[in-house]
Amino acid sequence: MVATPNPLPTPARPRFGVLQARVEDYLLEKLRLVFDTMRLLGTNRDAESLHRVRVASRRLRVGLRFFSGFFATRELQQVQRDLGRLTRVLGEVRTVDVNARLLRGATNRLPPSTLRARAMLEQNLLVDRVTRMVELRDLLRMLETGKLSQRIEALIKRRDHQLDNRRVQKDASRQLNELRRVLRRRYKQYLKKQGRNAFHKFRIAAKHYRYALEAGQAVFRISMDERIRAVENLQDFMGNSHDIESLIDHLQDTEQRWSQVNNELVKAIGKLIRFYKVEHNRQFVLFEEFLDEKQPWSKKVTLRAA
Repeated sequence: MVATPNPLPTPARPRFGVLQARVEDYLLEKLRLVFDTMRLLGTNRDAESLHRVRVASRRLRVGLRFFSGFFATRELQQVQRDLGRLTRVLGEVRTVDVNARLLRGATNRLPPSTLRARAMLEQNLLVDRVTRMVELRDLLRMLETGKLSQRIEALIKRRDHQLDNRRVQKDASRQLNELRRVLRRRYKQYLKKQGRNAFHKFRIAAKHYRYALEAGQAVFRISMDERIRAVENLQDFMGNSHDIESLIDHLQDTEQRWSQVNNELVKAIGKLIRFYKVEHNRQFVLFEEFLDEKQPWSKKVTLRAA
């Protein structure tokens, strides 16, 4: 009796679907965080809710770019442009909110002679916020008319390109390593130049890298908590310094506008500027001390599908 030869092993097929489904779930979650919350804008206008929407819009933008291999380039560019406009207008509201918070938060440490100036500043910020909110609503109506949310959802679900797990891993690793290189380069440029522009670029690079780490952790199911926490701490130190710097800019602009109106108010503004410059220096020292520590965010990350 002739033995039947064992059949040749069937070549493994590329595994489609596992990582694609996770990418879709991650991006749709961020999409809903943005637009479901924005639809409640008429009843929920508090600063922290708007801030969460702004952060979610940034995460969505970074996520779409991080997994851009799935999507048609032209449509992706169009929705990214509209999302960028939304993030920018939300950022303008956020700046007003942070300025008001910083003014209120230092009430017990500021000279009584600045009380009137602070009251006028807060009133002006309130008026400015109303204007910014009108601009935000106008933009939301325009984006609603253009069906931005539906277009992004369709883009995510349609996935113009089918990628196997190996390709998803390769593309994501390449992008994550590039964002890490950008962060390290911005860090070195900041150390060399120490300028405001270099600081800003370093801060933006940290944000993009953190959001990419979060996207990678969600899709590849590997723990990067320590790395994310380190970048988040870096963001916090830089953000605290940046927020006070933005308030000082606002105070200096106000000082210039009021210089021909009321000398007493201008003197009070000068006191506020000096106070917040001291605060800025204090926060900046904390940031530089943090940079002197050993930072795990500078280490390379390896993505593997779990």
